[in-house]
Amino acid sequence: MKSQTENMEEKELILVVDDEPQVLKVMKRMLEFSGYSVVAREDSVEALEIFGEAPYSFNAVFTDMCMPNMDGDVLSMRMKEIRPDIPIIMCTGYSELFSEDKAREAGLAGYLQKPIYHKQMVETLRQALAPAK
Repeated sequence: MKSQTENMEEKELILVVDDEPQVLKVMKRMLEFSGYSVVAREDSVEALEIFGEAPYSFNAVFTDMCMPNMDGDVLSMRMKEIRPDIPIIMCTGYSELFSEDKAREAGLAGYLQKPIYHKQMVETLRQALAPAK
């Protein structure tokens, strides 16, 4: 007979990248509250290194657009070079720099305008993960 934990589906692992510590903390908590496992990083270069070490361990990525060292659009492109099927959701407070149309053109799975609310974050993630299931 299987134990209760063996019957539970393995948690999906989400990589969250945002250079603002408070925003990162809130996003991490919202996702964990919804049952996801989360790896959170403030540095986009470090996030790319972590992703590159085990790209198939992640189910999806949330990334901020404007960050030091590497913006989210470049980070997304590099992650897609490593693993083309990874669902990436772009988050930004600057709609003039990046739009939902640009996200679609770049092959991203979603786009969220900051401030991000729990319900929209989880719905966008579920939609992004749906084709993979």
